[in-house]
Amino acid sequence: TEPSKTEPSKTEPSKTEPKTEPKIQTELKTQTEQPKTPKSPLHVFNQEHVHAFHEAGHEFQEKYVGSREDRSKHTFYDDKIIGSHVKFYNTLPCVALATVDKNEDIWCTFVSADPTKKTIMDASEKEGVTFPGLDKVSIKGDPVFEGIESGQPLGLCGINFAERRRSRVNGVSHVSKDGSVKLGLPLLSFGECPQYITEFNWKFKPEESRKTPTVTSDSKLSQSQINLISDSTTFFLGTAAEETGAEVSHRGGQRGFVRVISDDTLIWPDFPGNKQVRSLANIYKNGKAGLWFADMEDPTGTVLQITGSARMIWNNTEEGKEEFEKIQKMAVTEDVVHLPPNFNWILVKIKKVVQRTDALTVVFDPRDHFIDLHVVKIEEETTDIKSFYLEKIPKASDTKHTEQEKHHLEQPIPGQYLTCFVYPPKYIYKVDKSSNKSTARKPLDRAYTISGFTDRSYRVSIKKEAKGMVSSYFCTEVSVGDVIQSREPQGHFTLANNPEKPPKSIVFISAGIGITPCVAILDHAVKVYSEKKSKPTIYWIHGTRTTSTLPKVLWPEVQNNLQTYRKNGGKTVQLVQYSRELPKTDAETPEYDRIGKGRVTSEVLEPFFSKEKIMEDVENTEVYVCGPSAFMTQLCNTTLKAFPHVHTETFGPSAAPREDGKVGEVDVKDAPPPATVPVVTQASCACVIS
Repeated sequence: TEPSKTEPSKTEPSKTEPKTEPKIQTELKTQTEQPKTPKSPLHVFNQEHVHAFHEAGHEFQEKYVGSREDRSKHTFYDDKIIGSHVKFYNTLPCVALATVDKNEDIWCTFVSADPTKKTIMDASEKEGVTFPGLDKVSIKGDPVFEGIESGQPLGLCGINFAERRRSRVNGVSHVSKDGSVKLGLPLLSFGECPQYITEFNWKFKPEESRKTPTVTSDSKLSQSQINLISDSTTFFLGTAAEETGAEVSHRGGQRGFVRVISDDTLIWPDFPGNKQVRSLANIYKNGKAGLWFADMEDPTGTVLQITGSARMIWNNTEEGKEEFEKIQKMAVTEDVVHLPPNFNWILVKIKKVVQRTDALTVVFDPRDHFIDLHVVKIEEETTDIKSFYLEKIPKASDTKHTEQEKHHLEQPIPGQYLTCFVYPPKYIYKVDKSSNKSTARKPLDRAYTISGFTDRSYRVSIKKEAKGMVSSYFCTEVSVGDVIQSREPQGHFTLANNPEKPPKSIVFISAGIGITPCVAILDHAVKVYSEKKSKPTIYWIHGTRTTSTLPKVLWPEVQNNLQTYRKNGGKTVQLVQYSRELPKTDAETPEYDRIGKGRVTSEVLEPFFSKEKIMEDVENTEVYVCGPSAFMTQLCNTTLKAFPHVHTETFGPSAAPREDGKVGEVDVKDAPPPATVPVVTQASCACVIS
């Protein structure tokens, strides 16, 4: 997609002529919901307590997840900041904040500490949060701090990117005579899961590179601002409601998950999370939002702060699908990440954008501890799946270790993934048509499951997807000898091994390329339980099209592991579902090896589980599920709802949502300048489809 020729901006002069807006863009503007008029001023918090939910939010929950949330059922909400959160906040160098100004506009920011003070906050269990370490130079022109007064709603999100931890507080601003700000009573404090957090390491900028921020503003995005947003893997979202106050939440995904539609419109997908939907409920009620973007790796510390109207595009309705299809065609940024078609989307119409350079005292680096790997072997598993064997390239500066130690790789927990950084040749440079200038891009980041490993090599198995830029690059262009950059193994989709109480049954359910982490976890389970007296029954259930789509290397490994387990006294039962063509054989299959026609669905699983009596002891059954999101959602919302121990991994930046709100582990990802050969990054899921 060619970059749009935007109108000249105050922040970045341009010689291009003003763009004639196509009819479809006008239609989009008329469709955009206008913010609903709040019953009381949004910028003044006058409630006795900070509520967890509001009535409009309950309405939204019913529409979105089918039921209302009750605070009394959630122990993580508190009217004070508990001790563990106090300790967490008081170690952070940065914090995200959101408030509402006198114009009823919502603003969001991410501010950092004075390097001489190291940390930014002083949190107290009952009093709230002060910011004695705040770098006051870097907040020049920040809409959150400009004109802030006591009594305004103020929300906080403390986040540690390196450890993938975050927690939030909603409260009220208290401004002292010297201008210092406190987030005070009343409070609502609560923790959050690490889902979708891109892992960044950070360091303070050198003193000599710090400057007073340069501030500009406009009502439209310049081309450089469009580029910054489309390259982002992280942003913060500010929302507000009269009863719950202002709050700020983190949003993360693969590079390109935020799409710029025009110079005043952007959208991003609503990745599945818990059933609280707090930010979306606020948008539903007031139709307002504030956003904060930054080039996290840019030493200049350029940030964008946006305020505007917001609404949901419901992709589960015909009207919503039709609108989204129109919007997609209008996008001025490239579709570099392939997302499942069933996501809802949030659309923001920009009212004002503020750009501030040198607005951070820290620089974040997602590749701080990357390793160089070179491809030593490639095996073709099927016509569209290849396995890549990667070995470590020792650093030239390493003179302290033996040759064996230099080549030794961090051993993953079976089921984990590698975060890789890649530069597909067609992607390396971006050309601005208006100026004919080329600029180097940041790498695309993807994560692939480690399907096998030794102390000197990793194996990742990758399926080529039709719309997958990175998977196509791997499967068509990467060859033996090429160099890949990666982070150390990560992920939580691993064997739940409780030596004190082994499970009665272990059930693996996979489809397509979802087999890769299950192969690794099965191998681990066989090694762990073959030596134990009490051996769980292992059930292996896999869906494929035909025998030709079974991986040539991975599938024999599965069969060998199942056979080994039986030889060691364990019981296994295998069910393979062929959606297109059953294998042609006259041989009678043993009872432990069954086949069926059709996809793996609840209609297939329920009679299988009934025959095997698995449903009789769901408490002592561990279930591992991996495959396409539609496949997993269908199973998690039907047959698997009865199981309390379901571990999931899905394709792309989303978890498999269950109607009861439980979500499986997820993990997605980020990298350096173009190498002479390939390179590979971190966010929120292990098997990706692009």
